Amino acid sequence: MQKSLLYFPTSKEYYEDSISLYSLQNMIQSLPLSIPLSREIILFSRRNIMRGQVCLRCLKAYTLSKAKNLDLPEDFEIISRIFKCETGHNDYYLDKEDLEPIPE
Repeated sequence: MQKSLLYFPTSKEYYEDSISLYSLQNMIQSLPLSIPLSREIILFSRRNIMRGQVCLRCLKAYTLSKAKNLDLPEDFEIISRIFKCETGHNDYYLDKEDLEPIPE
């Protein structure tokens, strides 16, 4: 894990592609995702909430990475379709204070 000194999304980027934790939890409950991935999404969101919002670009990158690692191809497809935003920021995503590369 690398400290997040390389890139921070601008306020404009952050709020254009963000969702409230409440809305995210409602959305997750309505999607046919596996329980492990749903849990990961909620945990990531709680770790990365900022001013009541979660960055969808970072969430999408993290969630796709987790779906791949947990071998959940159906969940991977759902997340790819549902999240209409870009994946991460310049090939990275923030998780708490760490800048993580988006896996290939």
